Amino acid sequence: MRPGSLGHVVKPCSEPRSSPARPAKGQATRAQIAGIDFGTSNSAIAVPGKKRPRIVEHQPSGRPTLPSVVNFPADGVVLIGEEAQRSQQGLTLYSVKRLIGRTFRGAADLIPSLGYEVTEGEGGNVVIPCPAASEGNLLPEEIASLIISHLLQSAEESCGSHITKAVISVPAYFDSRQKAAIIQAGTMAGLETVRLVREPVAAAMAYGLNLKQDQTVLVFDLGGGTLDVSLLEVGGGTIEVLSSGGDPFLGGDDWTGAIVQWLIKDHLRPAGIDTSSRSVQRNLRAVAEAAKIRLSDSETVALGMPFRDRSGAPLRVELSREKFDQLAAPLFSRARDALDRAAWQAGVDLQTAMDERDELARRARRSGGGRRNKGSSASPEIATEIRPKRRAPLSKILLVGGATRMPSVPRFLENMTGTQPVATNLDPDQAVALGAAIQAGMLEGTLGDLMVMDPLQAGLLRALASRHTQNQQMLGSSDAKLQ
Repeated sequence: MRPGSLGHVVKPCSEPRSSPARPAKGQATRAQIAGIDFGTSNSAIAVPGKKRPRIVEHQPSGRPTLPSVVNFPADGVVLIGEEAQRSQQGLTLYSVKRLIGRTFRGAADLIPSLGYEVTEGEGGNVVIPCPAASEGNLLPEEIASLIISHLLQSAEESCGSHITKAVISVPAYFDSRQKAAIIQAGTMAGLETVRLVREPVAAAMAYGLNLKQDQTVLVFDLGGGTLDVSLLEVGGGTIEVLSSGGDPFLGGDDWTGAIVQWLIKDHLRPAGIDTSSRSVQRNLRAVAEAAKIRLSDSETVALGMPFRDRSGAPLRVELSREKFDQLAAPLFSRARDALDRAAWQAGVDLQTAMDERDELARRARRSGGGRRNKGSSASPEIATEIRPKRRAPLSKILLVGGATRMPSVPRFLENMTGTQPVATNLDPDQAVALGAAIQAGMLEGTLGDLMVMDPLQAGLLRALASRHTQNQQMLGSSDAKLQ
């Protein structure tokens, strides 16, 4: 970290965090290592336990996740999490994970979607102008370090011990530069040792997959701001990441935005209500977010808004789950494209599963029952290319990210793959942090070891194994001839 780069705003990261308090009754964990899910929209931290890891709740909210938001007021103390979200003053930064480890040129497509200024620094790095910083700007790593430090503080207060090591999750598609930036952010936060784990691998560990059983696993991670799709090959105590992809501009916030646009177009504008102000937009998003969450458990919700129609009566709108799914159709189309591409790269043919589903629908239609459920076809661009080695059909689908709570998400995945997502009590918002904590426990020697490979490493290992087998066969043949 550049000395004094945050000036009076925060204490230097080289200073130790405040001494941890005693753990609460029933939480006598003395962890010195933690698992961290540093997310685009929300972050979480978990600590290993004797039997299973546990998520740390953040105070004073008591919630298991922390919004990945930092607010720099003109003067005073930096705000992090929910307090930063509520602040209406100073500079508020969010979605910093999208920028970390990227050059300014490499982040060109992402910058327009952010609501704050991003400029080019020395060596082409991304820098964020910040009047509260002594040097006038901040690096994404510095913002990330503040969030990680806040997570660590919560964990230390919960565990009653100083945490010096952590396993931090990263998307499977992160390159070496982005991974190095995450490690740097952890070091800035005061960690002595930082290890990384791929997010889909962490999710697989949290779900408790049998790593000895051969299976092909899809991890569908729909967070607030991004969609990550990964396919894993599990077996023999190893996890191989076959492919990773997704959509960096697609997340649960877009489903909320679809409701907002519907409210404006179909209800507010016809009622003569001006929706251009930031306060109105903020209120609309809050109403839409609440409606989206309630629709996970209800077929219809009433949206009460602080507006009146042309007659002066309070404006009330009802939204059904069916209508919500219609509004979100373009979003699922984008999700389908990301899913099909990741599956194709891994050599998993989703088209076969969809064709089988359509055949069942045709049989049902011929027998007079049911109606056709149209399948999806691979895009022409994909269909013209040579597919990789064909692998076994999907064995399991794991859901990660709070937005996967929407009932339409598992239904969409079942329609696309013919496989139902794994039913579990595991909170999708906590899966990655819990998996990172499991990996942390392995590093501490409290759990067994695990081998995680990327396609290149797995291919090399298979090649070496094949060569070893061939050599053994040749030796056996030579011995037979000698005899």
